[in-house]
This record gives sequence, C-alpha cells and structure tokens, in this order.
Amino acid sequence: MPSSSLNQQDYERRISDMEDAREKALQELTEYYESKIKEKNRELKEASDDHEQQQRKMEEIQRQTEEDTDHEILTLKNTYERDLKKQIDGNMKLRGELGIKTKKVIQLLLHF
Repeated sequence: MPSSSLNQQDYERRISDMEDAREKALQELTEYYESKIKEKNRELKEASDDHEQQQRKMEEIQRQTEEDTDHEILTLKNTYERDLKKQIDGNMKLRGELGIKTKKVIQLLLHF
C-alpha cells in the first residue's frame, strides 16, 4: 500500500503543480492582454488627439482663407468703386464742358 499512497501523493502534487502552472499562465495572459489594452488605449488617444489637432488646423486654415478672401473682395470693391467714381466724375466734367460748348455754339449761331 505504500506504493499506492506514494502514487496518490505524486498524483496530488502533479495536480497541484498543474493548477499552479494554470494560474501562473492565466496571470501572465491577463497581464499581457491588459498591457495590450493599455497600449491600444494610448494609441487611440494619440490618434484622437492628432485628429483634433488636424481639425483645429483645418478650421484655422479655413478661417484665414475666408478672411483673406473677404479682404481681397473688399479691396477689389474699393478699387472698382474708386474707378467708377473717377469715370462718373469724368463724365460729369465732359457733360459740363459739352454744355458750355453747346451754349457757345448757340450764341455764335444767333449772332450770325
């Protein structure tokens, strides 16, 4: 019977060793996957931060483009308004000169 008792003790020791190995393997796998989850969360946050930064840059570029466009439009408007005013003033001057010339011609014709 001592042999049977030895086999029983050996069997129980093996079971205990296997349970310990299983627990150790489970702990190692848990730690491994927890570190993977932390790494993926860090990568996700980094990607999210990069996306937000790119979004802010895009919005700033759009704002600057709109501001530049508005400024350019205003500059062109002012330029064309000045040119139009010069043309209107020039036309008014020519009309005035035409009126004076017309009066002179009428006066000359009436004296003959």
